[in-house]
Amino acid sequence: MRKSIKFLKTGLIVFMLISSYFIFNNVVKINAAANNKQEDIKHLMKLMGMEPEKIVNQVLKPMISLNKKMHKDIDIPDEFWNDLFKEMLTDMIKLMIPWYEKHFTHEEIKELIKFYESPLGKKMVKVQPLMMQEMMPKIQEWTKTLSKRLKDMLEKKESK
Repeated sequence: MRKSIKFLKTGLIVFMLISSYFIFNNVVKINAAANNKQEDIKHLMKLMGMEPEKIVNQVLKPMISLNKKMHKDIDIPDEFWNDLFKEMLTDMIKLMIPWYEKHFTHEEIKELIKFYESPLGKKMVKVQPLMMQEMMPKIQEWTKTLSKRLKDMLEKKESK
């Protein structure tokens, strides 16, 4: 009886050790896959011209300039602005990556990377800002026309 209890205990311990190994191994693999996906998302954003560094820089430079003018009497060291940049960059990355994680699988991210590394993808990144610049006046004009049409239609309805 004692031998069978001892055997059961030993078997249970061995089972728990093996199970723990496989569980831990899978957790490590899952974390590594998530990290790889996040790294691929960062790479994709860079290829698309949407690096968090650029975005933070666009926001931060005017803010720094404005604050330096407003607080001329306070000596703010460059280290303060560098730390602020790092903090905002971390926040921006935390903000952007979940959007991609939510809407794209890791395989889709890899396919997008292939596209943006292709000549056509590179052309898209180069031409898209110009297209947006060209579109904006037309979209604004269309919005004004639509707004006027809507206003005229509503006035017509009210007068009936």
